[in-house]
Amino acid sequence: VLTRGLRINSDSLYKLNLVKSSFKYYSSLANFRLINIDFTESERFTDTASYQIRYLDTHIKLTPSTPQSFTVELEGNTTSGKYGMASNFYYQNLNIFGGAEILNVKFKVELNNQDATISNSDNYFSETEYGITASLHFPNLISPFNTRDLYLRVFPKTSFSIGYNFRNNINYRKNIFSTTFGYDWRTKNLTHQFDLLEFNSVNLTNISLEYLSDLVNTNQFKEKYDHVIIGSSYSLTYNNQDIKKKRDFIYLRSKLEIAGNILTQLNKSTNADKLGAGEYFRSVYYSLDTNISPVLKEESVNAQVEELNSTRPGFYTLNSIPYAQFAKVELDFRYYQILNSNNQIVYRINPGLIIPYGNSYYSPQEKQFFLGGASSMRAWQSRTLGPGTFKDSLQVYQYGDIKLEMNLEYRFHMFWMIEGAV
Repeated sequence: VLTRGLRINSDSLYKLNLVKSSFKYYSSLANFRLINIDFTESERFTDTASYQIRYLDTHIKLTPSTPQSFTVELEGNTTSGKYGMASNFYYQNLNIFGGAEILNVKFKVELNNQDATISNSDNYFSETEYGITASLHFPNLISPFNTRDLYLRVFPKTSFSIGYNFRNNINYRKNIFSTTFGYDWRTKNLTHQFDLLEFNSVNLTNISLEYLSDLVNTNQFKEKYDHVIIGSSYSLTYNNQDIKKKRDFIYLRSKLEIAGNILTQLNKSTNADKLGAGEYFRSVYYSLDTNISPVLKEESVNAQVEELNSTRPGFYTLNSIPYAQFAKVELDFRYYQILNSNNQIVYRINPGLIIPYGNSYYSPQEKQFFLGGASSMRAWQSRTLGPGTFKDSLQVYQYGDIKLEMNLEYRFHMFWMIEGAV
């Protein structure tokens, strides 16, 4: 690992660009907090052509970073007299297998208080959410092709992640399994991230009849019930911050995500059959709990199935489960105005758009935009802001296909390790 990206070779001519490249390589490993490359003159002699030749000894000094660390975050929020709280635990190991592989583990717990009019429990928090994510970053490019030259130019990394999320409220219990495989690399002020494969599996249980009826009536049944998402994404981040200088800087991140295209082309090329919307509704309805199914008579179910089959197009499935097809683009621009070492003003605009097509009537909820929370409008709980003054007592959380978020924030140091923002 220590010599994989080393560009300084024995008995070679000194070249400044190779020294900078070697320094960049060690910096990219994130395993060292101090990196120093210096040279001392060892000997000097004159060759037969009367040219003076000097030899240099190279000294590479690497000070390791803390190999393992953990962080605990606590978050509290309140909206219209309703309180919520969350906790995040992070663990990091910078050398998990002895080859500079980085392991990151995140565990979160979130407790929210939905509108009291829909609560059916004596518990104050009417929704709970748990999640765990583990990611592994390899300091090399895992590929079946010869990528030696590419590696020495940008030092790309390979990343793999796996996660599970569970959410429980009055309307449903949702289980989400996700995994990604991709690459990331840096070029000067630019950071590239290409997720070659992203897979998400969504499973709903304990669905209330009211929620099920709402999904059918709003034509969102397929996108919010069991489904899978298989796609790819590419993001480009520009950041000209110089931590050694107290000056204004810009942060700009753009991301494009596409899902479902390859599966749809494969289904078309093999002339696969589409599943009717009504037939899918029937199979799901009769798989629900027995205390829900008898509510509607057989005639009503058949009528609903016939209407769905005649009014809505069929769709392809993956192992009898619908998959999503969409294109999503998002932009995040921030300008940091540094007033002094303790005060700064941040200007931000964050638009986004997601377009479902082909195999999807609507975009999947997991990929839709939302506002509120610690990284958005902090005065609102996550996913509870907008659209406008609209209020839905059944669909408590608000999502959308279009987002335009703008804010101006003044950040200042208060005391000790406490920072403030207005």
